[in-house]
Amino acid sequence: METIDIYPNSLKDSIVQIQQAASIIKTSGTVVFPTDTVYGLGANALDEFAIGRIFTIKKRPKQKPLPILVSNIEMAKKYTCIDSKVEQALNQLWPGPITCILRKKDNLPNILTSGKNTIGIRVPDNKIALELIKKIGQPITGTSANISKAKECHSSEEVIKQFKDQFHKPDLILDAGQIEKSSRPSTIIDLTTPKPKILRIGPVTKKELTQILKS
Repeated sequence: METIDIYPNSLKDSIVQIQQAASIIKTSGTVVFPTDTVYGLGANALDEFAIGRIFTIKKRPKQKPLPILVSNIEMAKKYTCIDSKVEQALNQLWPGPITCILRKKDNLPNILTSGKNTIGIRVPDNKIALELIKKIGQPITGTSANISKAKECHSSEEVIKQFKDQFHKPDLILDAGQIEKSSRPSTIIDLTTPKPKILRIGPVTKKELTQILKS
């Protein structure tokens, strides 16, 4: 489990590290990276072997679907069903700490969604995460970088502490320093129902979400 420093406010100074991380993900590897919520654990969301590794590393039940991250709405359209009404909502919600449940297309592996016909998806508001996705050119898993039921990690030190004694570990950690302790996993909203349904409150409150959707 290698750790390399990355500079969250300077893509220019981080490009070599991002390229290294992208190369690992392209070859079925797993990478811990910063997001706008907590540290995430990324793998190629189209690679069944890599997805399986995510479940193993996190000790996550296979019945619990994994969310994905994309770089923009155009990428989201390749893998999920987005009509004009949903697209209008997504333009208000993304980028940011809001995961949207959408109908998935057949090009997403069933292991990713635990056989369900929906997927949690979002565009993160984080330069490093977005650049990593762009370098890969495909969605990556957007689950938090922690063992299931353990606390989410806000620093590389917390990630290392959780995984150091585990047999299965992430391949690489992109260390961008401390993410604010007040940050929480994303708010989740289901857009497959006639009326949007909030499934989890995170950084964006119910009141804020209602105001966003009304606008």
